[in-house]
Amino acid sequence: MEKSELRKKILDQRNKLTKEAILDRSLKIKRNLYLLKEFKEAEAFNCYVSKDSEVSTHDILKENKNKKLVCVPCVSEKNIVNSCLKDFDKLVERCFGILEPKTIEEINKSKLDVVIVPGIVFDRKGYRIGYGMGYYDRFLSNLNVMKISLAYNFQVLDKIPHDTHDIKLDYIITENEIIECKMNKIIDGREVADKIYSELKQKISKLPRKPGLGVILVGDNPASLKYISIKEEKCRELGILFKKVHLEEEISKEKLIEEIDKLNNDKTIDGVLIQLPLPKFDTIEILSNIKRDKDVEGLHPDNFSKLVRGEKVLTVTPTAFIHLMEYYNIDPSKRDVVIINDSYLIGKPLMYILLNKKATVDVCNRSTSNLKNHTIKADILISAVGKPNLITSDMVKEGVIIFDAGFSLVNNQVVGDVDFENVKNKCKYITPNPGGVGPVTVALLMQNTYELCKKHLI
Repeated sequence: MEKSELRKKILDQRNKLTKEAILDRSLKIKRNLYLLKEFKEAEAFNCYVSKDSEVSTHDILKENKNKKLVCVPCVSEKNIVNSCLKDFDKLVERCFGILEPKTIEEINKSKLDVVIVPGIVFDRKGYRIGYGMGYYDRFLSNLNVMKISLAYNFQVLDKIPHDTHDIKLDYIITENEIIECKMNKIIDGREVADKIYSELKQKISKLPRKPGLGVILVGDNPASLKYISIKEEKCRELGILFKKVHLEEEISKEKLIEEIDKLNNDKTIDGVLIQLPLPKFDTIEILSNIKRDKDVEGLHPDNFSKLVRGEKVLTVTPTAFIHLMEYYNIDPSKRDVVIINDSYLIGKPLMYILLNKKATVDVCNRSTSNLKNHTIKADILISAVGKPNLITSDMVKEGVIIFDAGFSLVNNQVVGDVDFENVKNKCKYITPNPGGVGPVTVALLMQNTYELCKKHLI
């Protein structure tokens, strides 16, 4: 069923509710909302003033305005303004018949902990259908807050159609239950990557020339060959020029540096990537030959030094972990994070990024003795060593968050480091593999290539 049909069907049901039924159901929904720890602990929240047959929010606003910073949405042109609510009894009817404060006192929306989002139809994954004008999608874009909707039982379906730009909810509160939408445990990297691609394709189409990505591969590592084929396919889909330089494993250092220089001096190439691991060379020495303004992965020693100092640097795989954490509202600060990877590509840069975010970080590798002694303490566990079933159920605690970026081929199938089926039930969140960190890594590589192209066009 199309969005418009679903919207009409559920609105018809909602409009048949009597005033008594609305008040009775709304009271039950409010009680469930007050059970939610995230709402109880919120210091500032934004909630719409309900009208007609919507779940009533009047008591929620009145009861909390002296306990918390209470804000309401005010429609201004095509956007929502976050306005402080001081007096519930002095509201006026404005755009779309919505009640708003007589005098708008705008509060920076970054101060909010929770936004209560209206909607007509919802599904259990956290997607919603509103009135189709996109106000809340714009308001919530890039805003790291807890997103909650209040709904009658019949408004929540198993699945509804959605677009890549739609903002997902964290909770839906009904009369009968608190639906934790993102507690399906599975971190969907493909969904996150699709959102990046959706925006990126439009941006690339507006450039005066194609961005260019140059990739150098030394040898025939199966994992590297697989990674490069995925990158090439995505470049083709997005309209990015892709140039692959495949060199024999026996190549000399001088010849390898010569090939890097060719890409450095190629005006059609914006980003240069050397596929790691290198079979025999000093990695840092080779990476230092990439021009800094073409360092698409942020691995040049000078760029790495900036990252250590907490400066903003374009990285790929480390940023993919952070991007997924932000998308799923996972805050690493004050948490014990264990990284099983000490490479220059992943473990080392990710360690510094997380330290700068005030996490406590423990870095291990595949040779770490008594690995379980480290992993069992992890609030967040990140593994990327390429060893199937390295992480088993007995090695992690209840409620752990796991990011599996390992890569191995077993019977020609990609598998990660985690015994997924036996571990997932202990996790608060876990990435599948494939389909978790990998798609976001590729998407951010494409995004970085675009960003470097923009700089070169200035």
